[in-house]
Amino acid sequence: MKRTRLPSTRRAEIQHIYQCYASDQASLAAGSLLRFLHREQMEVTANQETVEHLIDRYEIEETARTNRAMTFEGFLRYMESKDCCVFDRGHAAVYQDMGQPLSHYFISTSHNTYLTGDQLVGRSHLHAYVSALRKGCRCLEIDCWDGPNAEPIVYHGYTLTTKILFRDVISTVEQHAFEVSPYPVILSLENHCCQEQQVVMTQHLISILGEKLLQSPLDLPTSGELPSPNDLKYKILIKNKKLRAPSEAEEAAGRDPDESEDEEEDEEGEEDGEESQGKSKLCSPKKRMSKKKDKKVKVAEALSDLVIYTQSVKFTSFSHASLNQHPYQNTSMGEKKAHKLAKASSLDFVHHNQRFLSRVYPAGSRTSSSNFNPQEFWGVGCQLVCPEQEASPLPPPMDFWMDVEMDM
Repeated sequence: MKRTRLPSTRRAEIQHIYQCYASDQASLAAGSLLRFLHREQMEVTANQETVEHLIDRYEIEETARTNRAMTFEGFLRYMESKDCCVFDRGHAAVYQDMGQPLSHYFISTSHNTYLTGDQLVGRSHLHAYVSALRKGCRCLEIDCWDGPNAEPIVYHGYTLTTKILFRDVISTVEQHAFEVSPYPVILSLENHCCQEQQVVMTQHLISILGEKLLQSPLDLPTSGELPSPNDLKYKILIKNKKLRAPSEAEEAAGRDPDESEDEEEDEEGEEDGEESQGKSKLCSPKKRMSKKKDKKVKVAEALSDLVIYTQSVKFTSFSHASLNQHPYQNTSMGEKKAHKLAKASSLDFVHHNQRFLSRVYPAGSRTSSSNFNPQEFWGVGCQLVCPEQEASPLPPPMDFWMDVEMDM
C-alpha cells in the first residue's frame, strides 16, 4: 500500500523571508542564515558557530547538513522552536538580585484564598490553597474562627460560605508550599478566635509545619532591615497581630487610652468595617454585636511568639509610620483607602514602601469576587496586592515569586 504524504503547513510570511535570504537558491547558505540572525532576529552576538549549531539541531536533510546549509523545512523547524520564542528564556528562572530586604520585592498575594466562588455563599476548599501555591502565590490568607470540639475553622465570617478545618489548611500548606518556589510563604491570619483556640492554632502550626515554620529571628549581619528572600528560603512566616514587648507597653502606658487601643487594633478591624457593607444582609443584630467584640479579642501569647517579621499593625499616617513603625511591622488597607493615598500622597507612599510591607485588599462590595486593577498600587510600591481569592497577575519586572494570574 502506498503511503500518501500530506502537504506540510507552510506559513506564508516565513516562506517569504526564507526566499529573500536564500536568493532563489535551493537552500539557505550558512552566511545568509547569519545575516538573517543579525538583521531580523537582532542576535548581534551570533557567529559562524551559532549558525552551524542551528543547522545541526534543526536540519534533517543530510545533503544540506553536509553543505552547511538549511532547507526551508529546517528553517521552519527553527522558527517554530523555543529558540525563537519572544520570551527571554533567561527569565524562566529567578534572575533578579535576591539579597535585598523583603520590602524591595513584589509578592504574589491572595485574598480569602480558601474560597472557590463568591464571597457570600461560595464554597471553601483546600484545593484553592493547592492551586494558589502551585501557581506561584507566596502570601495566603486564612480567616480563623472558633469551631466545634475546640478545633478552629476557616471560612468567610458572617456569611454562608462553607467551612474547613484550620489544621487541614496548614497540612495542605505544608505539603505544597515549596513545590514551585523555594522562597518564603506568608500566612496572613485574619484571627477571630478566642485565646484557647488560638493556642490550638499555634500547636497545629508548630507540629505540622515543623522546621519550615520560622519561630525566631534570623542571625543577620544587618540590623534594622527585613531579611531577604534568600535568607528566608523554605520558611513559612506568620502574619498576625503581636503582643507588645514590655518596653513598648511602658511607652503606651503614658498615652491617651483611645490612642493606645487604636494602635493595638490590627488590619482585620478595618477590613471588617469595610466588608460589613457587603455582608450586612447576612448578619443578625446579635452577630453584629459579637462582631464588635471580636476586635477586642487579644492575641494569645503562644501565637504572638510566632510572629517574627510580619507583625500586623494599624496604618495611621505616613508620618506616624516614619516615626513609630518598625521594619518588621506591616499594614493592610482596603483598595479605596489605598487609592486615596496613592492619589494624594504618592511620593510618601513610595518612601513608606521602601521600608515597610503594605497589603491592599479588595473592597467589601466585591461580593462576586471581582478584582481591582493592581497596577495603581504596584506603582507606589505596595508589595502585597491581593485581588479576591486570586494571586495577582504579573507585576512589574522586579518580582521574585513568579506571579501568575489565577482562575479558580
